[in-house]
Amino acid sequence: MISQRYVGIDYSGADLPNKKLSGIQVYEAVGSNQPIRKQSDGKRIMWSREDVYHYVENITKENVKTIIGIDHGFSFPKEYFESPKNNLTTWGQFLTHFENLWNTRFNSVDTCKNKINPDYDNLIENKFRLIEKYNSSAKHVLDISEKRVGQGNVSYSTHAGIPWIAELRKNCDSKIHFWPFDGYEISEEKNVVIAEVYPAIFHKRFESLTVNLTEHARDALVIACWLQERDNNNTLAQYLLLKTLDATEKKQIALEGWVLGVL
Repeated sequence: MISQRYVGIDYSGADLPNKKLSGIQVYEAVGSNQPIRKQSDGKRIMWSREDVYHYVENITKENVKTIIGIDHGFSFPKEYFESPKNNLTTWGQFLTHFENLWNTRFNSVDTCKNKINPDYDNLIENKFRLIEKYNSSAKHVLDISEKRVGQGNVSYSTHAGIPWIAELRKNCDSKIHFWPFDGYEISEEKNVVIAEVYPAIFHKRFESLTVNLTEHARDALVIACWLQERDNNNTLAQYLLLKTLDATEKKQIALEGWVLGVL
């Protein structure tokens, strides 16, 4: 087994980063025990993005192997990297670049968007991450136009969440393996694995457990359930190794990332 603890986080890019939101939910399972719904402050099930950051930061200080699935993108299509305006060659460069543009650790996505007025139109219409081509139901991480917000807010969650990923990488890098950017095999020195997930692909599998839950709680729960199930039956490693992808595809996802659970 790879892990001892399994965490599912359903994320939201709404409002301010310190605002507790019903759209952010966290479930945690230890060993083979049933996942439990976590509270952000000992009494409330709503979380802020800042709360999530500190929760993950605290986990890195514990000597418990943990894998965390978060429902937002960690990067952009390779064409964004290759644009002459950006000229980025690594994910680390992208994180620094993104933080310099999008100050969403302190401001809302809309505030930053109105200030930056990003020119994404060509990329939105023509360029997808490789994972979005493999999984046709996945939403485009760059699509923050008002006319498409109703189709799903993974783009908002992505723009809100990447600076927090960058902050974790700066402050907790020795303890966290950011999959797949840090490779496909997890070293013993890393206590925590963090991966992008897409909970919709797990809904049917755990439908009986989510009947009375809100959609956000459901999404967090099924992430934790799937991670726990796959690891407890010793099949999680094959999803992490991605042996179904060739060398060219793996080079691309070293920039763009991948959704854990898709082979």
